[in-house]
Amino acid sequence: MLGGTIDITVHEVCDVDSIKEIHHANGGDWGGTMIDREFLNFLCTITGAY
Repeated sequence: MLGGTIDITVHEVCDVDSIKEIHHANGGDWGGTMIDREFLNFLCTITGAY
C-alpha cells in the first residue's frame, strides 16, 4: 500500500536553547489511507451498509 503513513518523533526540552531527541522518527501505516479505511468500516458497522 502506498502512502498513508505517520511518522512520530519525541523530543525533550532540556533548557531554553536545546532539545534532546528521545525517540527517532518511526512510521507505519497508521495514518492516511488506513484511517480512511477504518472510518469507512466504522460507518458500515453503525449503519449496516456494505
